[in-house]
Amino acid sequence: MKTTAAIITILAFVLFLGGCVVHSPPEPDFYHQPQVVVVHAEFFHSDAEWMLWEYYDWDYDVVYDLHNRYRYSDDEVALILFLSYYGHCQPIQVVQWRQAGIPWMTITTARLRLEPDIFFIPVASTHKFGPPYGNAYGRYWKNPRTVVLTDSEMVSLVYLKTTCLAYNASPIDVIRLHDQGHDFNYIVRTHRSQGHHIRTAHGRNVKGPPDKVKLRPDDRDNDKDKGKSDKNKTRTDTKPAKDKGKTDKSKTKTKPKENKPKTNNKGGQGKR
Repeated sequence: MKTTAAIITILAFVLFLGGCVVHSPPEPDFYHQPQVVVVHAEFFHSDAEWMLWEYYDWDYDVVYDLHNRYRYSDDEVALILFLSYYGHCQPIQVVQWRQAGIPWMTITTARLRLEPDIFFIPVASTHKFGPPYGNAYGRYWKNPRTVVLTDSEMVSLVYLKTTCLAYNASPIDVIRLHDQGHDFNYIVRTHRSQGHHIRTAHGRNVKGPPDKVKLRPDDRDNDKDKGKSDKNKTRTDTKPAKDKGKTDKSKTKTKPKENKPKTNNKGGQGKR
């Protein structure tokens, strides 16, 4: 009996000591930490798109998703950023309405409860413009709150208003540059090259794209430069071709002259 009691006492003591053992937590594995994705550069399709992104202070992820996930064009991205800012909603809300087949004008007036004059920047009615601004402003001056705009007119007005607000530029000067055939990528680069800063909608000054922002070169300007180089190349190529033709022609003329007298002399000697 005593032996059984002693064995039970020893087992209880052993179990007690086993329960009191302190187990230290495992050391952190610094070599198997989750990888953090870092965006080293932010790419924009155009200078005008970069200006819209800076002025309305949207995250770059928004612009990236609109292009790569939802496959929207530059003009559609401009409208989404513009309407989301003035409608005080997230861009995904505008995207859902567009995916449901709702027109841009209906989204502006019926969904966001915005007046159509939100697209316009005040301009005196004494000025005359060509399309698309002339037609849009003509209807705007007659009925500012009930004007109906086409999709292309809305896009042009968004670029015009944002450029004027961002650079504190005169709408007359911007419209004249556009009427001369310059797109808004050229207009934005012109302001940036002149040292003009962007004054964002929240009062932040932006001198230019940061180092991590990469702007795709304008295809239109590249085509112009390429056309000039090709034109000059053709000019330089054609001149040697003409000279080469002249030299070849002169060679063909000189050979008969050299051979002809020989044949005549031989013929004369034979007759004699």
